[in-house]
Amino acid sequence: MPASGSRGIFGGELGQKLCRAFVLSPGIESTSRAYLLLINDLHLLQKKLQPIEMAGGSLPPVQVLDKPEDLKKLLKEDRGDDCLGCKVIGSGAFFGLAGYTYWSGHKQLTLQQKKILASGSRFGMRSRRLGITGLSIAFAWLGAWRAFN
Repeated sequence: MPASGSRGIFGGELGQKLCRAFVLSPGIESTSRAYLLLINDLHLLQKKLQPIEMAGGSLPPVQVLDKPEDLKKLLKEDRGDDCLGCKVIGSGAFFGLAGYTYWSGHKQLTLQQKKILASGSRFGMRSRRLGITGLSIAFAWLGAWRAFN
């Protein structure tokens, strides 16, 4: 880019005259014409794009926008505050689900025990009880996590 700053690639009026001359001349290939038209459009656009006024001031410079933002800071800002009622309802739902899964699952295992043992499945009563208990523990852990985070 030239040292002229915001004057564009060709530098102001001279660039626009060169673009018009090349575009209007019949000997130039269409690709070159399209390229020069694009340069001209960019030059005109650059003239129109003065610092944009935003609600809090002007648009920050590109160097500030190019820096990657801190992920932890973004996640903290995005998370927002959770009200106490939301935490109580959310954690209560998980604790309730944990209790219901444990109670209902073990009750159904007890009722279906004869059929399970007669089926000859490689998953016997012990592994099924362990699965239901593990699922209940996972729901309880989610309830505790929801309550304290």
